[in-house]
Formats: sequence, C-alpha cells, structure tokens
Amino acid sequence: MQHALRLLLKTRMPAIYAAVLLLVTPLSSLTPVSHAQEQLNTGHIAVIMPLKSDSLGRQADAVRRGALQAAAANKEGPAVVVHATSDDLKDILATYNRAVQEGAQAVIGPLSRTAVNALARGGKIRIPTLALNAIDSEIVIPRQLYSFGLQIDSEAKQLARIAAKKGLRRALVVRADTPVSSRIVEAFKSEWSELGGTIVEQIPYASDSTQLIKLRDKTQAVQADLVLLALDSSRARTVRPYIGGAISVFATSLAYASNDPLENFDLEGVIFVDMPWLLIPDHPAVITYNQVAAFTTLEIQRFYALGIDAYRIAVELVRPALKIDDEPLDGVTGLVMRGQNQGFVRELTPAEFHNGVARVMADTVFR
Repeated sequence: MQHALRLLLKTRMPAIYAAVLLLVTPLSSLTPVSHAQEQLNTGHIAVIMPLKSDSLGRQADAVRRGALQAAAANKEGPAVVVHATSDDLKDILATYNRAVQEGAQAVIGPLSRTAVNALARGGKIRIPTLALNAIDSEIVIPRQLYSFGLQIDSEAKQLARIAAKKGLRRALVVRADTPVSSRIVEAFKSEWSELGGTIVEQIPYASDSTQLIKLRDKTQAVQADLVLLALDSSRARTVRPYIGGAISVFATSLAYASNDPLENFDLEGVIFVDMPWLLIPDHPAVITYNQVAAFTTLEIQRFYALGIDAYRIAVELVRPALKIDDEPLDGVTGLVMRGQNQGFVRELTPAEFHNGVARVMADTVFR
C-alpha cells in the first residue's frame, strides 16, 4: 500500500512527492543529497542549512522543516531541495555553487551571519538568494542577494514606535554586558531619538538586592515614563519586580522564553513584541501550517516559523514582479515588508504579560 501511494505521488505529483518525502526523511540521510533530491534538478528552491553544525544544527533543522511544511502546503509552488552543510565557509560556498548548478530557481540560506557575509563578499549570486541573517553594512550587496531573519534590532525599533505612539518620551534603559543587549539599545536609541524621545539614563544589569534597590530608586528619581529592559528573560524576571507598576516597561521577544505562567509571573505588565506564530493561534497564516509539538522551546518554534515565511518569500522572488512590493506578506513571523538594502523586515505583534500569560494587545499594529 505504501509503495503504491509513493508511486502515485511520484508519477502524478512530483513536486508534492519530493516535499513530503523530504519532510519525513531522517536528518542522517540528508548528507549527501538524498535520492529524492537527485530527482529534482530543475524548478526547485534550494535550502542550504548548517544541519551538521554543533551550535546551529537544531535551529537549522527547524528552518528546514518549516520550509518543507510551507512547500507541502503550496501544492502549485516549487519543491524544496535540502542541502546540509557544516559551519565551514568553504563547504557552504561550494554547496551554494552546486545548488545553482543543479538548477535551483532560488536559494534559502545561509543561516549564520558569518556565512551570509562570506557569500555576499565572495559568492557569485546568479539567482535570487534569501539569506537568513543580516548583512554587514559595509558590504556591497549583490543584486540578487536578499536578507530576512529574526533580527532583534527591528524589534527594538518597533518598541520605540509603540512607546512614541503611547505618548511616552523619557526612557530609562537597563542593559546587560552582552552583544545582543548592546544591539537592542543602539537600535532603540536610533529610532527613539528620531521620534523625539530622550534616554535619561542607562543602568547596567545587576542581580544583587542592593543594586536592584538602587535601580528602583533611580527609576523614580530620573522621572522616566518608560523602562526598556534590553535583557533576556531570566534577567528581565529579576529586574521587573523592582520597577513600580506606574511606569511602562518594554522588552523584546527575548523576554518571552516560555509559555509557563509561573516562569512569566514576574514579568507582569511588560509590553513586548513577537510573531503571530506564538501569539495568535487563529491567525489565517498560522492555521495553514502544522505546529510541531516536538519543538519544546519557543526559540526553535521561531526558527520553524522563519522557514515557513522564508519559503513564501522565495516563491515571490522567482516571480517576474514582487507582490510584496504592493502589499505586505501576512506571515507567520509577522507582517513582512520590503526594507532597505534588499532586506525584508517584520512588523511584529505587540503583547503584554498578564498573570504570567502573554496577551495580544487590542491595537496589534503600530506603524
């Protein structure tokens, strides 16, 4: 029976057959390129992911599965061919060139910022390529190289716009000694100043009670009307109880690391932004795709959603004209629009913690 079903899919619906077969193919059989992939040498989208990476393997596999799910749902769209790489830049560039030679219409990947920059600098981009990370600003971006990802910078800028729309003007920032925290602060500061806001003080994160009490007193002394927590969830949960309820508190999606109300209880009233995939289960785009119970963390679910929208954007890129230029893509990762420097940016869903539960705010779009 299974053999007959496979034969029917293979002969009558080859694109669906390949996408479905790849979706259930064990990760170990993806290297080298599987037999199902060898059958598709034209009319497909290549997904180049560091599936052999110790540091990014789980995220890469989530992207892979998301892209395959999107391809399976789009019965008339291009099939997906997965190429597994390591973190080695030579391996990634060689895999990219091989994917192009095998007839890919478009490429999704690489995933890491280092690999994306290497491709931008040295790769010969001959087909639409959707890199899943930001490209360094000093690099001259090849004409057919685009970027899309889960950049925290755009979240920080959206928080600034939300705060400005609420009539807030004086921000106190709590920051950690990490590169991610610095990126949040710099992006927020840039957008905030353009909107007429002022950062009255930046306070380094501390976990001891003496410093936290000083933070509480400082918040009152500087007369700020909002606090930005440029922190991860653990640090945000430590700081939040020392900030009074009379002041608005903002954070990025880093604060939303768990669905457990007990873990989120200390984040009461914190306003943050995140993707519809995690916040709006009845969103039209979210309903279309299967949520994967095997993904135990919200971080990995975000990469799964990234794979879904990456495939949908790649389908747009192979068309003569981009519909997304006229109307944003209502994606599972957010409202996707064209940004600067051939990038795609996301407008996320504003939410607020109430009794440990993330609740979508009534006005979900702040532009």
